[in-house]
Amino acid sequence: MNREDKSTMPQNMRKIPSVPMERARGTGPSGRRVVASRRSVVRLVAPMILIALLVSCRSEPSLPLHRGPVILITIDTLRSDVVGALGGPAGLTPNLDRLAAESEWVAPAVSTSSWTVPSMASIFTGLQPWRHGNWHAERATLREDLLTLPELIKAAGFRTTGYRSNTWLRPRFGYSQGFDAFHNLGQLKRAVAHLESLPGDAEFVWAHILPPHAPYVRYDEFVDRVQTSASELPPRVVTSELEQFYDPERALSEDERETFWAMYQMNVAHSDRLLGRLLDALRRSGQFDNSLVIVTSDHGEEFGERGQIAHGGSLDRVLIEVPLIVKLPTAQQGRLQPRPWVSNARIFATIAESVGLEASEIETSESASGSHGDLIAPSLFLSPEDSGPDEAALAELYLGNGTNSFSMVEEGRQVILDSRFQPNEPEYFLARRASFDESLVETMSESPEDLFERVTRSFLVTPPLSGNSDHRPEFELVDWSPESEESARGGAQDGDGSAGAREVRRLRAEWLRRNGEEKEPGEVLGGDQQQLTPEERERLRSLGYVAG
Repeated sequence: MNREDKSTMPQNMRKIPSVPMERARGTGPSGRRVVASRRSVVRLVAPMILIALLVSCRSEPSLPLHRGPVILITIDTLRSDVVGALGGPAGLTPNLDRLAAESEWVAPAVSTSSWTVPSMASIFTGLQPWRHGNWHAERATLREDLLTLPELIKAAGFRTTGYRSNTWLRPRFGYSQGFDAFHNLGQLKRAVAHLESLPGDAEFVWAHILPPHAPYVRYDEFVDRVQTSASELPPRVVTSELEQFYDPERALSEDERETFWAMYQMNVAHSDRLLGRLLDALRRSGQFDNSLVIVTSDHGEEFGERGQIAHGGSLDRVLIEVPLIVKLPTAQQGRLQPRPWVSNARIFATIAESVGLEASEIETSESASGSHGDLIAPSLFLSPEDSGPDEAALAELYLGNGTNSFSMVEEGRQVILDSRFQPNEPEYFLARRASFDESLVETMSESPEDLFERVTRSFLVTPPLSGNSDHRPEFELVDWSPESEESARGGAQDGDGSAGAREVRRLRAEWLRRNGEEKEPGEVLGGDQQQLTPEERERLRSLGYVAG
């Protein structure tokens, strides 16, 4: 059985009321407006009208048109500091390092969230989590009105094939839309055979590698790549062992941390081996030089650096800083200005521009509404000056223990804003652990279901960014520069002229610019609610996903 994704999104699977959602709008690779229609309208205009609108506007293309293979590989839970080419341990990721040596863009990037559902939806749409709406177990399905990367590139005349290895990326969650063929990655046999037989035509291939996501398996062949002081490494670390330390108040011993960290690194090495098999197959096809190849991750993993374990609990650096490697086809080389800490949501527009899709309006039967359009993250082909405010990388995390979190990273400076919609629940983390140990329910003052239901109700009636006026937001400033440990904390409303207050105001302004008018979640959530099947609930619970 293939390993599936476990998400540590800090909330249960409560039902959220469904209300109408505005359609998505955005800007394309060159900063002009793109309007993404409902899927039914997209199908009417694609491919002929869509191609006419998007390609014909390129009177004098500044970028040579790419009509060869486009390969996107996403690796689950891979933090940037374990990649050798980005300063990580030598020898842990030889295949990724080899690709980096052949690539034009090699830098740490910033994910739009710290768990799979919101971050992968951003990669597929170029939108921030609040706007695309995928941030909760019952909001894990890509909305029908969103234009996804496979749909866009298929409309440009590309054959599209997807290989997923993650529960949240199944067809019923919307990830097969736009693909001519969609498979489970499995043991890679089908994907390897496909890549090594590419003829060099216009073809888009996406593969999602689940390791190094937990549970962690000991791979004896990689033991010599891992430096650890742990006395003995177990054959396996299951997610229930990690969950007990998801609570920042539960101390993680140094030996436990070393064990988890070493096991994670071995699974990083395993994921690199899988990546190597895919890249070697592409090389055997003879199409490697003619291919656009992009490798990134959806989020990182924490090992006690800030008091928690796993992912989805905060927007700290180790959770949102991910690798981004872009190898351009030969004809387009020399067209990128690599720099660290841009959003990896910019992959959407980068691929679009590479294959010749310039921004233009896709007219629909619906009239544009509102003064705040959805901003699709701009192409990496744009210079920092042309990208403007979009150089700042935003991340969002919703529905935690009474808290929504927001982050903005710009030129190595991070501001984190924690906005409260209610006070902390004293039994919140106990309720999470009760998903693994039902005997803990007897020690609680209420059932986990009731606790999570109450938290959800509070969330739905509170503006996400502003929070509840009875609970003052808090901020933190962090310097990501090399060898810097500088940080500062404070109340988000302390001193209007302070550096912290200025950064918080800018973060809020950027969130509003990219997500539109702030409203209570209950007012804007729309689309069909996703009810998980009993089999999916059990699978996710066994892999560490918290079910209320």
